[in-house]
Amino acid sequence: MKKIKAFLLSMLMVVMCLLALVGCDTGKYKFESMRISMAGNSMTIAVGDEFSGMEITEDFMVIELKGGNKAIVTSNLSGEESVQEGTWKKGEEKNEIIITIDDEDMTFIKDGNKLIAEIDGVGKITLSK
Repeated sequence: MKKIKAFLLSMLMVVMCLLALVGCDTGKYKFESMRISMAGNSMTIAVGDEFSGMEITEDFMVIELKGGNKAIVTSNLSGEESVQEGTWKKGEEKNEIIITIDDEDMTFIKDGNKLIAEIDGVGKITLSK
């Protein structure tokens, strides 16, 4: 009986460790800000700002990283919600998260509770948990 309890306890510990490793990255990341630089001009758009006649909220873009490497990206532009599903994985570099939707990869750097992505050399977007 003691061997069975010890085995079950050790299996529980292994499962908890695996969940802790996966759980570090999983969760909902909501829009915080976006910086755009074009033709020598820069602009930062953040939650609470007004842009093109709409107020920017944290629901402007939401990325949910789920267990089983499932990713859900939701954007809300002018009241129209778009939901896309894909996958995510850790990249080769430290703190790199790669989200794939429709065979397109987008690489984010995880910095604490934030996901940060460079956008085609013209800006960056920051989301936070």
